[in-house]
Amino acid sequence: MIDAQAGRRQEALRAAREIAERAKRGYLPPSLEAVIWTALGEKDQAFPLLLKGCALRDGSMLNVKADAFYDGIRSDPRWRELMRCMNLE
Repeated sequence: MIDAQAGRRQEALRAAREIAERAKRGYLPPSLEAVIWTALGEKDQAFPLLLKGCALRDGSMLNVKADAFYDGIRSDPRWRELMRCMNLE
């Protein structure tokens, strides 16, 4: 996430790929990868992971609604779907 926010896109993409590979071998919260995609501004990558996290009851997502980090994706129509999934709307 820090790499993406600091403009180090390649490093952030590498981290996202590593997380996706690790998730294939064992459980990792989907929100972990979603955070990187959100920081990169890649909503189409982030939302499926956030929705998966909701379906899996990923505890890392408890603060999603209040966390300012997600301000950049709240205007997307999928945000309402996520909030409904989390019973927050």
